[in-house]
Amino acid sequence: MRAIKFTIVSVFVFTFSLHVNAQDDFDKPKVRLDAPAFTAHDSEGVISLNQYMGKPVILNFWSLECRPCIEEMQSLDTLSRHFDENKLKIIAISSDSNNRLKQYIKKHQHHFRILHDKNAVIRNMYEVKALPTTYIIGRDGKFLARIIGARDWMDQSIFKILTMDH
Repeated sequence: MRAIKFTIVSVFVFTFSLHVNAQDDFDKPKVRLDAPAFTAHDSEGVISLNQYMGKPVILNFWSLECRPCIEEMQSLDTLSRHFDENKLKIIAISSDSNNRLKQYIKKHQHHFRILHDKNAVIRNMYEVKALPTTYIIGRDGKFLARIIGARDWMDQSIFKILTMDH
């Protein structure tokens, strides 16, 4: 079982080896693999990645301790208000303490789901090593891109990848 897990993780890591297009500042996978499925809870209830099959998903890993992460949240919020909820799903995932996260959510009231990733289980599934890290997942549930670092989510390169037919 351990060998299988290592193999899957290795394939995941090597699939996302740097393949950056000169026009875009994000990594595109050489081979599009399925995004790891997960289920988690937030203030609205249970959320599963699989429930969003058929629409693109932006999966953003962030932390309250990360200044660029906090600054990026407003841009993600602007993007979420730009798209109809049926056309794009944004999920932010944090491993911060549940109490601090609840305070942040109450204060900022973003227009997207923010999940508490207790013990960084989802973060580890996605092999996140730096924050913020964001994955764009296509309508088919496969990876489209990975972005390491904060960015302006209203940039045209994002709109281009989100509106591509996959």
